[in-house]
Amino acid sequence: MGIEALPYNPKDRREIRKAYNNIYVKNFPDNWDEAKLREIFGKYGTIKSLVVLKTLREGQDKEVAFAFICYEDPKDKEIGPRCAAAAVNDLHEKEFEGKKIYVREALKKTDRDAEKKKEMLRFKNSKKRCNLYVKNFPPATEEGELRAFFEKYGEIESIKLMPKEGEALYAFVCFKNPDSAALAKSQLNQQTFNGKQLYVNHYELKEVRKLQQEEVRDKADYQNFKKQNPGQFNMDIMNRPEIV
Repeated sequence: MGIEALPYNPKDRREIRKAYNNIYVKNFPDNWDEAKLREIFGKYGTIKSLVVLKTLREGQDKEVAFAFICYEDPKDKEIGPRCAAAAVNDLHEKEFEGKKIYVREALKKTDRDAEKKKEMLRFKNSKKRCNLYVKNFPPATEEGELRAFFEKYGEIESIKLMPKEGEALYAFVCFKNPDSAALAKSQLNQQTFNGKQLYVNHYELKEVRKLQQEEVRDKADYQNFKKQNPGQFNMDIMNRPEIV
């Protein structure tokens, strides 16, 4: 049974431009098929079209599934955007069978680029500020020595020494909160440690690179969808999402 079909009443033209009734879904459990997706997403309204596709990505030994879902109520087309928004709000990053599914609007290229930039900025302004990149300490330095040197500025979540042929060349020091990391950076950069002048700065996390890689993969998924399903999935009810 779908959610109660209350009227969709946008306040102004800006809300109308933001409306969407097509969503993009990925990272769901491997055993989910079209029937299971309809069971989960059908609770939010009438599904006009649902397409499940699979692609083999570089470095993986099995295909990865993703889906496009389009909502439309036969009595009132304005209800579709409301259903799609409800599904995104309730299900994005919700955990099923140990996996957090990805549920987002099937965006136009320009909108998707803007969203990715916002995600990257949010991540950099939170996680990245907790982490420091440290180098120019003696090669024989051990983790305990670095921890004792840095922990006076706040609680440390983790320290990772990056060795080469048995000798540490640089390290990643992760604090529990960004204020501690900022204080350590300001106090310890260019300070002497065991006879050498330290270099301490924030560093680029692999999660930021992961966001960039996800964007490339999503574009490839949509290209694959268009090639495999020419004309079979109508995505022009409200607006046409372009991930390419």
